[in-house]
Amino acid sequence: TVTVKYKVTDIYDNLVEDNSTKGITSPLTQLYPGWQVGIPKFKKGGKGKLLIPTAYTNNNGLLIFEVELVDYK
Repeated sequence: TVTVKYKVTDIYDNLVEDNSTKGITSPLTQLYPGWQVGIPKFKKGGKGKLLIPTAYTNNNGLLIFEVELVDYK
């Protein structure tokens, strides 16, 4: 289970799609597959960007997830 803060930006139009400044908590296995690969590389308190292709934006493009790993269990 991980707690993360994140901001999602569409790479093509630079629009913020979603923003979680309070953080979300979820089992890692229920998050985006790209998060399942990227988040274990972070240490607690670590920050980074994950580039994840998507089919649910208007342009079927690429999303930039700016992620902070707040906690993990």
